[in-house]
Parts: sequence; structure tokens; C-alpha cells
Amino acid sequence: MIDTHVHYGAEAFVQDLSAVMEQDHAAGVEKVLCLPITFEDNFMLAQRTQCCQDSMKYAAGIHPLRVPQLSAAEDQSFAAAREIDACRRRIGILEDFQEMMSSLQKLISSEPQRFAAVGETGIDTHTDVGKNNLYMQKVSFREHIRLSQKNQLPLVLHLRGEDAFSQALSVMKNGKMANIHYRGVVHCFHGTREDMEMMLDGGRNDFVFGIGGMLTYPGRGAALRDTLRNAPSDMDILSKLVLETDSPYLAPQPKLEQGSTRNTAGFLTEVIPLIAELLNVPAEEVIRRTDENARRMFGL
Repeated sequence: MIDTHVHYGAEAFVQDLSAVMEQDHAAGVEKVLCLPITFEDNFMLAQRTQCCQDSMKYAAGIHPLRVPQLSAAEDQSFAAAREIDACRRRIGILEDFQEMMSSLQKLISSEPQRFAAVGETGIDTHTDVGKNNLYMQKVSFREHIRLSQKNQLPLVLHLRGEDAFSQALSVMKNGKMANIHYRGVVHCFHGTREDMEMMLDGGRNDFVFGIGGMLTYPGRGAALRDTLRNAPSDMDILSKLVLETDSPYLAPQPKLEQGSTRNTAGFLTEVIPLIAELLNVPAEEVIRRTDENARRMFGL
């Protein structure tokens, strides 16, 4: 098995990452793609996960909810001095952000063999933090697309919220961005068949869709189970799926019921049988095909 989305540099694994990875291997996990949570994590992940780098590749990026925040206007008086100050602050934030992206490019260039993806990036309108910072999220998304194109790396897309897919597409189809043939993974996919087809854009884009613990949830997972169960007959759905956990988050429902709130890659064994049942294929076929997809997309 390949887990295409873990946060093994998180504080939840500081004490026992070696043991966790041993348990993952015992469960059948061969490789993991490790992603940063904060901007600073990009420069610390290799050190924090040194015990298991043979089984790990990395992504570089800035999570949509960690993008620099543009503050709201202090008032609505439109006084010239206040407007000039506000513009200067915005320019300062944008210049700082551009420096952050330049740092990520230098990091990827310094050790290209370590990096398999750019992200996670995208649009999050699920929280007030995201809704109130949509402009900067779009700025960040565009810059991550440029970073992925420059380094010929796939994107890891974080799309969460009522209109996240349409907001992301408004960036992807704007100006010169519309000429790009996108590739990557839609992380933690919980959308509809229409969302899936929208991202694939009639075969123009090469996206796979990350499936993990949410599939097992009684409420939030129901719609996703329907999406997989009712995939269009002309779509080879298994060619579009990869496995992921988002560890330490989103532990599968059976593990939550057993009191295990910290998710790990080994818990994929709780998700695979459900995918197999929904698609009416053997579990071994789910593992084989999702592994092929992950190796093709990320070179794992």
C-alpha cells in the first residue's frame, strides 16, 4: 500500500515515529508522501522524519489556511492616509509571501530527489479564516501552480467548503492558467461525480482522488460512498483513486470507536475493504490499482 498524504512531521508523532512506521510496514504500507502543515515545516520535515526517509517522499507548499492573512480595513472612511497605509501593508504582505514561495523553490532545487509534489494548496471556504482570506488563498494557489509547473511536479489540492471547487476552477481557468494541463491529487476527496468530472475537464487534466478514513464515517462519508458506488459506467473509477490517511487526522470510524483518535498509514486496512465492497472488486485489486496510480503520479 502507498499512503499519499500523511503529516508525519506533526507533533503527534514526535515521540514514536519509528514505531509508527514499523507498524505501518507490518500492515503493508510501503511508501508515504509526507506534507508540511506550516510554512516552517517545509524546512524541518527531513530532520523530523530522518528515521524513515527510505520509505518517504515529501511535498513542498503552504496550506490554504496558513497563507498570510490580509487584515480587514480599519474603517470605511476612505481617508487618503489610511488607504495609503492599507495599500502599503498589502504590498508588504504580498512581498513577504513572494519570498516564502522563492524559499520553497530553493528548497526543491537543493534536493529535487526528495520532493514528489507541490502542496497542499487550493481553496478552503469551510472556516471563517478561509472565507475571510479568499483573495490570498487564490494568490497562493496561482503561485503553487507556477511552482509545480516549473519543477514538473504534481499538485496536492485541498478543496474544502461549499464553493471550493468552483473557486479553484476560477483560478485554474483564468488567463494563461487556462492553457495548463493540470495533474495531481484532489486530497481528501468528498465531492460528487460532477466535481470529479469538473476537475478532469473531459480528460484534459490528469487528476487522481484521495480516499481515506472519511469514507467510513456514517454522516460525512455517505455522499462519498454514493459517489463511488454510482460512478459512471464509462469511467474506470479505480484508475482515478489513490489511498491516503491525512494522518494524524481523520482516523477511520472503526478505529475511532476503539478509541484510536490518532490516524496512521497502517489504518488504511480499515478503508480498503469498504472501497472493494463499493466497487465490487477484490481488496487486492484496490491495493494493486491504487499503488499503480500513486507510483505513476508521484514517482513513489
